[in-house]
Amino acid sequence: MRIFTLIYPRVASRFTREDMMNFSKVVRGVAAVPIGPDLPFVLSAQDSRLTPLQSSILTALECVDQCPDTEMSLAAHIVMEYLVLGTLSYLPPPVLGTPALDLLGKKLAHQTRMSKSEESVYIALGEQCISSAVEIYRARKTEDSIIKTHVMENIVKMLRGPLGLKYSCPSQSTWLLCHSTLLSVIEEGVDAACDRASEFEGMWIELGKCIEEFLFGDQPPMNLTYEERMAHEQLDVKMIRLIQEQILPRASHTPSSFISHVMTLLNRGSVHATSPQPLTTAELYNPLPATLRATDPDAINTLPLREQFAKSCFETLLQFSFYKASSSSGDVSKLALGTLLKRCQEVLQNYVKDEKLSGRCPLPRSRMAEIAFVMRAISSLIGSLQARRDHMTHIDVEVWDHVVGLYPYLIDCVTCNSNEVRDTLKEALHRFRDLLVPPKLAAEETEIDGQMK
Repeated sequence: MRIFTLIYPRVASRFTREDMMNFSKVVRGVAAVPIGPDLPFVLSAQDSRLTPLQSSILTALECVDQCPDTEMSLAAHIVMEYLVLGTLSYLPPPVLGTPALDLLGKKLAHQTRMSKSEESVYIALGEQCISSAVEIYRARKTEDSIIKTHVMENIVKMLRGPLGLKYSCPSQSTWLLCHSTLLSVIEEGVDAACDRASEFEGMWIELGKCIEEFLFGDQPPMNLTYEERMAHEQLDVKMIRLIQEQILPRASHTPSSFISHVMTLLNRGSVHATSPQPLTTAELYNPLPATLRATDPDAINTLPLREQFAKSCFETLLQFSFYKASSSSGDVSKLALGTLLKRCQEVLQNYVKDEKLSGRCPLPRSRMAEIAFVMRAISSLIGSLQARRDHMTHIDVEVWDHVVGLYPYLIDCVTCNSNEVRDTLKEALHRFRDLLVPPKLAAEETEIDGQMK
């Protein structure tokens, strides 16, 4: 590999794509070479986590990418090589003679068994390759060769493996790196994906699957501390914030199937904070510290699940219920509003039913927080309807029917035992006073008041 680094600048102008394919085979084969038991004696001086051979692989790839004498851009091919090697961060390398590493991370028939120290070296190489691939993409994301070879789609596809495995990754640093990498790639590439939508259809499909598998895939192990669970929940919230700030405002330039998928995930996330069945230890997402569980075993049933995550999902649905940035954004508003109203009705129905069954025993705090939040959301929703009506903005009849249809379910909550719920219920019922004025009558009153003034 070191000899190649010295020779390549002299032959770069004659380096063809066929040569690049042969170079790729060599790189993948060399990367899979077993390290052996003498690991402590072969680590690189430049990076103590890598062997000299692994360092030379990275140097060779950098040489091909940065050499100015080549007539064709090999950036897309280099990114692909980095992504293939990036799978080493969560999959062991194949034995020599087996097929090359697979971008999708499919498990090969024969895999080596290695010690933790050997495994950590491959993980370090994989993580370095992921970072290098994204660095090249960020610098060249607008080049035709990068867009036409679907580099962004391949990056998302590769990241989907560790993000889907999450806590099952050999190293927790891998999925944490992939999380920050995905956010960065979407922020950098979303404009190009919207401007040239026909060339990014596959990327949106992969992104939808990636987000779903990360948010609703592997559950955290019970040995995580309370602080770690809170920190990981914030990563889930960041993913929702990405949808809220980078994707939904550009909904008119993204496939409708992807937006529908996102709305389904937001609805699913808004219900993920509670369970209709009695909570068990395995279902709890945020257990109390071990010391508190030991002193108060019953306290575990009062613990919240991913409250902030569920709240972020619900708030995003609420925010885009009346989103109207362009004429084609109406579908987003309709999807979000329909999902939001359906979710509100489900929460109200389940709360009334569960409170009757619980008798004098209070419901878990997470359930009380959820119903209070939903009632505040209903108040905000009615306020938005009122503002739109005051400005003579057309509102779909079905929306009126759905919102007015929530009224009986709110009345059913009048007998609840929670002061917090009663306060939010009072606010929501006061909002209905203005909403129940027929739209035509409200318009006539506005017109008469204007004439009198």
